[in-house]
Amino acid sequence: MTEIDAYQEYIRCKHNAFCKAVIRYATIGKIIRLQQKWERPDSAKLKRPHCTKQRKSVKVV
Repeated sequence: MTEIDAYQEYIRCKHNAFCKAVIRYATIGKIIRLQQKWERPDSAKLKRPHCTKQRKSVKVV
């Protein structure tokens, strides 16, 4: 194996390791976001009751 081939193999291994790390951290980030979304209280229970009075419409001239 020449020096060029060895260097190319070295770069290929470093690139593969980098790609694996990026995919791993992206996956972990997605899992954390999904867990946070699932752990939030149900937003329907927290909504305030709607106002029963209708607002007066204002005409802009």
